[in-house]
Amino acid sequence: MAGEYPKFRKDLIISQQEYEGKTYYVIKDPITRKFFRLKEPEYFITQNLDGAKSNQEIIQEFERKFQVKLDLTTLESFLNRLEKLGFLEGEISQRELSRLQYEAEKKKSFLRKILFIKIKAFDPDKFLDKLLKKFRFVYTKGFLVFSLAVIFLALVVTISNWEDAGYSFKKLFALTTIVKLWLAIFLIALVHELGHALTCKYFGGEVH
Repeated sequence: MAGEYPKFRKDLIISQQEYEGKTYYVIKDPITRKFFRLKEPEYFITQNLDGAKSNQEIIQEFERKFQVKLDLTTLESFLNRLEKLGFLEGEISQRELSRLQYEAEKKKSFLRKILFIKIKAFDPDKFLDKLLKKFRFVYTKGFLVFSLAVIFLALVVTISNWEDAGYSFKKLFALTTIVKLWLAIFLIALVHELGHALTCKYFGGEVH
Protein backbone atom coordinates (compact mmCIF):
# COMPACT_ATOMS: atom_id res chain seq x y z
CA MET A 1 0.00 0.00 0.00
CA ALA A 2 1.06 3.56 -0.64
CA GLY A 3 0.57 4.36 3.05
CA GLU A 4 -2.22 5.07 5.52
CA TYR A 5 -3.22 8.16 3.56
CA PRO A 6 -3.15 7.16 -0.15
CA LYS A 7 -3.20 9.89 -2.79
CA PHE A 8 -4.65 9.67 -6.32
CA ARG A 9 -2.39 10.93 -9.11
CA LYS A 10 -3.31 14.43 -10.30
CA ASP A 11 -1.97 13.98 -13.84
CA LEU A 12 -4.56 11.35 -14.78
CA ILE A 13 -7.06 12.54 -17.40
CA ILE A 14 -10.69 11.87 -16.42
CA SER A 15 -13.81 12.16 -18.56
CA GLN A 16 -17.43 11.43 -17.63
CA GLN A 17 -19.83 9.51 -19.86
CA GLU A 18 -23.35 8.11 -19.75
CA TYR A 19 -24.07 4.56 -20.91
CA GLU A 20 -27.47 2.84 -20.65
CA GLY A 21 -28.61 5.30 -17.99
CA LYS A 22 -25.52 4.84 -15.81
CA THR A 23 -22.61 7.20 -15.21
CA TYR A 24 -19.07 6.02 -15.83
CA TYR A 25 -15.69 7.71 -15.59
CA VAL A 26 -12.96 6.99 -18.12
CA ILE A 27 -9.43 7.48 -16.84
CA LYS A 28 -6.53 7.91 -19.23
CA ASP A 29 -3.01 7.43 -17.97
CA PRO A 30 -0.81 9.88 -19.94
CA ILE A 31 2.29 7.83 -19.13
CA THR A 32 1.18 4.31 -20.16
CA ARG A 33 -1.44 5.75 -22.58
CA LYS A 34 -4.00 3.20 -21.40
CA PHE A 35 -7.67 3.72 -20.59
CA PHE A 36 -9.66 2.44 -17.62
CA ARG A 37 -13.34 2.77 -16.80
CA LEU A 38 -14.71 3.18 -13.28
CA LYS A 39 -18.27 3.11 -11.96
CA GLU A 40 -19.53 6.02 -9.87
CA PRO A 41 -18.86 4.42 -6.41
CA GLU A 42 -15.29 3.52 -7.42
CA TYR A 43 -14.72 6.99 -8.84
CA PHE A 44 -16.03 8.55 -5.61
CA ILE A 45 -13.39 6.66 -3.65
CA THR A 46 -10.61 7.86 -5.97
CA GLN A 47 -11.71 11.48 -5.48
CA ASN A 48 -11.37 11.07 -1.73
CA LEU A 49 -7.78 9.84 -2.03
CA ASP A 50 -6.30 13.26 -1.33
CA GLY A 51 -3.47 12.16 0.94
CA ALA A 52 -5.25 13.69 3.95
CA LYS A 53 -8.04 11.16 4.63
CA SER A 54 -7.47 7.83 6.34
CA ASN A 55 -9.15 4.65 5.11
CA GLN A 56 -11.73 4.89 7.89
CA GLU A 57 -12.59 8.47 6.92
CA ILE A 58 -13.02 7.40 3.29
CA ILE A 59 -15.36 4.61 4.39
CA GLN A 60 -17.45 7.10 6.36
CA GLU A 61 -17.66 9.45 3.36
CA PHE A 62 -18.63 6.55 1.08
CA GLU A 63 -21.38 5.24 3.38
CA ARG A 64 -22.75 8.76 3.85
CA LYS A 65 -22.90 9.25 0.07
CA PHE A 66 -24.29 5.89 -1.10
CA GLN A 67 -25.99 4.58 2.05
CA VAL A 68 -24.16 1.28 1.53
CA LYS A 69 -21.79 -0.39 3.97
CA LEU A 70 -18.16 -0.58 2.82
CA ASP A 71 -15.81 -2.82 4.81
CA LEU A 72 -12.13 -2.10 5.25
CA THR A 73 -11.00 -5.28 3.44
CA THR A 74 -12.92 -4.33 0.27
CA LEU A 75 -11.49 -0.81 0.32
CA GLU A 76 -7.92 -2.02 0.82
CA SER A 77 -8.34 -4.53 -2.03
CA PHE A 78 -9.50 -1.72 -4.33
CA LEU A 79 -6.61 0.52 -3.24
CA ASN A 80 -4.14 -2.29 -3.91
CA ARG A 81 -5.55 -2.62 -7.42
CA LEU A 82 -5.16 1.13 -7.98
CA GLU A 83 -1.59 0.85 -6.80
CA LYS A 84 -0.83 -1.98 -9.22
CA LEU A 85 -2.30 0.12 -12.03
CA GLY A 86 0.06 2.92 -11.00
CA PHE A 87 -2.79 5.30 -10.13
CA LEU A 88 -1.52 6.24 -6.66
CA GLU A 89 1.36 8.51 -5.81
CA GLY A 90 4.24 6.79 -4.04
CA GLU A 91 7.29 4.60 -4.51
CA ILE A 92 5.39 1.36 -5.22
CA SER A 93 3.16 2.97 -7.84
CA GLN A 94 6.18 4.56 -9.49
CA ARG A 95 7.82 1.14 -9.77
CA GLU A 96 4.62 -0.28 -11.25
CA LEU A 97 4.49 2.54 -13.80
CA SER A 98 8.08 1.88 -14.80
CA ARG A 99 7.32 -1.82 -15.17
CA LEU A 100 4.20 -1.15 -17.29
CA GLN A 101 6.17 1.21 -19.53
CA TYR A 102 8.95 -1.36 -19.94
CA GLU A 103 6.49 -4.14 -20.87
CA ALA A 104 4.76 -1.87 -23.38
CA GLU A 105 8.09 -1.05 -25.05
CA LYS A 106 9.17 -4.70 -25.01
CA LYS A 107 6.06 -5.71 -26.98
CA LYS A 108 7.11 -3.42 -29.80
CA SER A 109 9.29 -5.98 -31.57
CA PHE A 110 11.40 -5.13 -34.59
CA LEU A 111 8.94 -6.87 -36.94
CA ARG A 112 5.99 -5.05 -35.34
CA LYS A 113 7.74 -1.70 -35.76
CA ILE A 114 8.23 -2.41 -39.46
CA LEU A 115 4.67 -3.64 -40.06
CA PHE A 116 3.08 -0.79 -38.12
CA ILE A 117 4.99 2.25 -39.30
CA LYS A 118 3.21 5.42 -38.22
CA ILE A 119 3.17 8.42 -40.54
CA LYS A 120 1.71 11.65 -39.20
CA ALA A 121 -1.00 12.80 -41.62
CA PHE A 122 -3.85 14.31 -39.60
CA ASP A 123 -5.47 13.90 -36.20
CA PRO A 124 -8.77 11.99 -36.74
CA ASP A 125 -10.12 12.56 -33.22
CA LYS A 126 -12.45 15.49 -34.06
CA PHE A 127 -13.55 13.84 -37.32
CA LEU A 128 -14.47 10.69 -35.37
CA ASP A 129 -16.48 12.79 -32.89
CA LYS A 130 -18.65 14.02 -35.77
CA LEU A 131 -18.85 10.55 -37.32
CA LEU A 132 -19.93 9.00 -34.01
CA LYS A 133 -22.94 11.33 -33.81
CA LYS A 134 -24.23 9.86 -37.08
CA PHE A 135 -23.43 6.23 -36.28
CA ARG A 136 -24.32 6.04 -32.58
CA PHE A 137 -27.30 3.84 -33.54
CA VAL A 138 -24.79 1.07 -34.32
CA TYR A 139 -24.35 0.53 -30.56
CA THR A 140 -28.01 -0.24 -29.88
CA LYS A 141 -29.55 -3.65 -29.21
CA GLY A 142 -31.83 -3.22 -32.23
CA PHE A 143 -28.88 -2.86 -34.59
CA LEU A 144 -27.22 -5.92 -33.02
CA VAL A 145 -30.30 -8.01 -33.78
CA PHE A 146 -30.41 -6.59 -37.33
CA SER A 147 -26.72 -7.42 -37.86
CA LEU A 148 -27.15 -11.00 -36.66
CA ALA A 149 -30.11 -11.42 -39.03
CA VAL A 150 -28.07 -10.13 -41.99
CA ILE A 151 -25.15 -12.44 -41.13
CA PHE A 152 -27.52 -15.41 -40.90
CA LEU A 153 -29.11 -14.49 -44.25
CA ALA A 154 -25.66 -14.20 -45.88
CA LEU A 155 -24.76 -17.64 -44.52
CA VAL A 156 -27.97 -19.16 -45.94
CA VAL A 157 -27.37 -17.58 -49.36
CA THR A 158 -23.75 -18.78 -49.43
CA ILE A 159 -24.66 -22.37 -48.53
CA SER A 160 -27.56 -22.52 -50.99
CA ASN A 161 -25.32 -21.26 -53.82
CA TRP A 162 -22.18 -23.19 -52.84
CA GLU A 163 -21.79 -24.90 -56.23
CA ASP A 164 -21.88 -21.58 -58.08
CA ALA A 165 -19.42 -20.13 -55.55
CA GLY A 166 -17.05 -23.03 -56.15
CA TYR A 167 -17.13 -22.37 -59.89
CA SER A 168 -16.46 -18.66 -59.31
CA PHE A 169 -13.36 -19.45 -57.24
CA LYS A 170 -11.61 -20.56 -60.41
CA LYS A 171 -11.79 -17.00 -61.74
CA LEU A 172 -10.07 -15.51 -58.69
CA PHE A 173 -6.66 -15.47 -60.35
CA ALA A 174 -7.72 -13.23 -63.21
CA LEU A 175 -5.95 -9.85 -63.14
CA THR A 176 -9.17 -7.82 -63.00
CA THR A 177 -10.48 -10.02 -60.18
CA ILE A 178 -7.27 -9.56 -58.16
CA VAL A 179 -7.55 -5.77 -58.48
CA LYS A 180 -11.19 -5.89 -57.35
CA LEU A 181 -10.26 -8.24 -54.51
CA TRP A 182 -7.52 -5.95 -53.21
CA LEU A 183 -9.91 -2.98 -53.42
CA ALA A 184 -12.53 -4.93 -51.48
CA ILE A 185 -9.96 -5.94 -48.83
CA PHE A 186 -8.86 -2.31 -48.48
CA LEU A 187 -12.45 -1.09 -48.00
CA ILE A 188 -13.23 -3.88 -45.51
CA ALA A 189 -10.06 -3.08 -43.55
CA LEU A 190 -10.96 0.63 -43.56
CA VAL A 191 -14.46 -0.03 -42.20
CA HIS A 192 -13.04 -2.54 -39.70
CA GLU A 193 -10.51 -0.06 -38.30
CA LEU A 194 -13.15 2.70 -38.19
CA GLY A 195 -15.21 0.29 -36.10
CA HIS A 196 -12.37 0.03 -33.57
CA ALA A 197 -11.90 3.81 -33.55
CA LEU A 198 -15.60 4.64 -33.14
CA THR A 199 -16.00 2.04 -30.38
CA CYS A 200 -13.05 3.57 -28.55
CA LYS A 201 -14.67 7.03 -28.88
CA TYR A 202 -18.07 5.66 -27.82
CA PHE A 203 -16.62 4.41 -24.54
CA GLY A 204 -14.84 7.68 -23.81
CA GLY A 205 -11.44 7.07 -25.38
CA GLU A 206 -9.33 9.23 -27.71
CA VAL A 207 -8.07 8.31 -31.17
CA HIS A 208 -5.12 10.36 -32.43
